[in-house]
Amino acid sequence: MPRRPLARVAAPILVAFALALVITAGMRADVVSAQTFTPGTQALVSSDGDSLRLRSAPTISAAIITSIPHGSVVNIRDGSAQSDGYTWQFIEWSGAIGWVAANYLVPLGASTPTPSATVTPSATPSPTPTPTPTPSVTPPATGVATGIITGNIPPPGKPGLITWGGGSMEALVATAASRGCNVRSIYATRNGRFVGYSPGAPAFVNAGWVSQVGELTTISALVLSCHSPSQAAATTPATGGTTTTTGTPSAPATAGGQPPGPGGNE
Repeated sequence: MPRRPLARVAAPILVAFALALVITAGMRADVVSAQTFTPGTQALVSSDGDSLRLRSAPTISAAIITSIPHGSVVNIRDGSAQSDGYTWQFIEWSGAIGWVAANYLVPLGASTPTPSATVTPSATPSPTPTPTPTPSVTPPATGVATGIITGNIPPPGKPGLITWGGGSMEALVATAASRGCNVRSIYATRNGRFVGYSPGAPAFVNAGWVSQVGELTTISALVLSCHSPSQAAATTPATGGTTTTTGTPSAPATAGGQPPGPGGNE
C-alpha cells in the first residue's frame, strides 16, 4: 500500500492546533478582563472621546440609563458578567448604578487620587473654619467716667469713633449735644456686624439695637454720626436732652466706609 505524504497529514493537524490556541487565548483574555476590577476601587472611562452607555442589565439590548463622558471616574461595584461578546462590569457614577462594557474601563486602584467631582466624598467631616472676627477698637478698661464721651466729636455729616463711659441712650444723645453734635445715628458692633440706633426714629427702626445692644451700662466703643448743619436746622430739641426729628431719619450712606443703616440692615 502506498504511503501518504507526511505533509498532507500534518497540515490539517497544525491548522487545528493553531485555531485552538487562538480560541484559548481569546477565552483567557475574557477571563482576565472579567477579573481586572475589584469592588471598592475606581476606574477611568476610556472610550476614545465618545460616551460610555450605562445600561440597566449586562446586555446591549438593556435600557440605557445614562451616558458617561470620556475621562470620567466611576466606582466599581460587586458584579461582572459575559454577554453579547462583552465583559460587563457593575458600576456607580454620579448617583446612577448599572452595567457598562468593561472593555472601555481602565482601573485606577484603591489608592489613586480621584480627579472627578462625582466621587463619593470621605465620611470624615471637614473641620469647621473659625470665623475671623471683625476688627474693633477695644476701649480702655479704666479712666472713662459714666456719662462721659472720650474722643473727638466727628465733624457734621461724617462718622467718627468715640468711647462712651456708660449710661442711657438719652444721656449719650444729651452729652453729644452738649459738645455740639446733633446726633444722627450711633453704631455698635455685635457678632461682627454693625447695629444702629437713630434718636427719635420709630420703634421698628431701633428694634435691632434694643434686642442686640440695649442700654450701654459699661464702657463701649461706638461710631457716632452728627447731622450736617442743614439737617440740624430741621430738628427740634426735645425735653430730656433727646432730639426729635420732623420726619423719618434717613439711614447714613454706606459709601466711603460708613457703617450700614440702623438696625444692622445691609
